Amino acid sequence: MNDPMTDMALCASTEHHQSSTSYWRERRRLAQALRELGNNLMSRQADEQSLNKLSSHLEQQNAEYEKLPEIPGRKGWLDAGLFHDSDHLSVELSPLIGKSSPVGPPLKIWIENGEGRAEVICDWRFEGPPRCLHGGYVAALFDEFLGWVQMLSGGSGATKHLSVTYHKPTPLNVRLTMKARLLSVDGRKIRVVGEIYAGETMTASAEVLFISFGKTGTTELYKNL
Repeated sequence: MNDPMTDMALCASTEHHQSSTSYWRERRRLAQALRELGNNLMSRQADEQSLNKLSSHLEQQNAEYEKLPEIPGRKGWLDAGLFHDSDHLSVELSPLIGKSSPVGPPLKIWIENGEGRAEVICDWRFEGPPRCLHGGYVAALFDEFLGWVQMLSGGSGATKHLSVTYHKPTPLNVRLTMKARLLSVDGRKIRVVGEIYAGETMTASAEVLFISFGKTGTTELYKNL
């Protein structure tokens, strides 16, 4: 049997042979440019002429892009044979950890001493209270991160219940660290706990109950969606 810690580490923090190609490097480059554009849009003051010029350029580029063949979500990539590993594809396209996603921070995950670790810098796109991370994104980070850490149980499942405690505001534009560990496994119930830190200060903690997919697996569960 494969070591779940090794499997998780390979999925979340290493290069898959497909994602290391020049094609995926260009997708990552484009995603990074779009993330930076979003951050600049939220944090820079441009005059009306500059905004008009950039809007026109982007509208033209989007019109050209919409002529390309459509791939309906991650399942579309797999069904078309364009990517052959669903977990590594999530590392590319997930809205939270996706290196090729224009919307995520993105979150970096790895295993250290048998526990989950993560780092992320959230920019101005994610502001809720002034200069602080929106509480909904705090919850989303926990859902994603603890969802990977549950693999330490040897299985994986869907989120049944997510409980977040907000201890202090979580600041933007600083390196946040996350820690998580497996709390218990009871049949199909997998419980994971974790925290977010800004420096030495814990800003939020969470506990998640996952229900294991068991032998069904995600492919069977979602095949008709």
